[in-house]
Amino acid sequence: AHVVAAVARLFWIDRKTDKARSWFHRSCTLDPSNGDHWGFFYKFEVKHGTVEQADSVLTLCVDAKPTKGDYWCSVKKHPNRWHDSVADVLKKVAELLPGGEDRTSE
Repeated sequence: AHVVAAVARLFWIDRKTDKARSWFHRSCTLDPSNGDHWGFFYKFEVKHGTVEQADSVLTLCVDAKPTKGDYWCSVKKHPNRWHDSVADVLKKVAELLPGGEDRTSE
């Protein structure tokens, strides 16, 4: 799932949004417990998708109830955020995650 998510991020950087979307979906299907993958997928949809697509990712993430991921755990286990819902944690993780920057042409 980590490799699939990395490929999705590469497609995102290369502005191949349809391919990136399908690969993000695949990574979240392979490992639904990884909140970082959901965070990248949500961030991607907020930037390049419609509101409905972003809400769909949010709903799928809430249903999956992720528990893993470096960013996910750091946000979820922060003393001030222990009571936050999965949706709130996802939004915060998406803010913190790097990604989506375009490659500079040289």
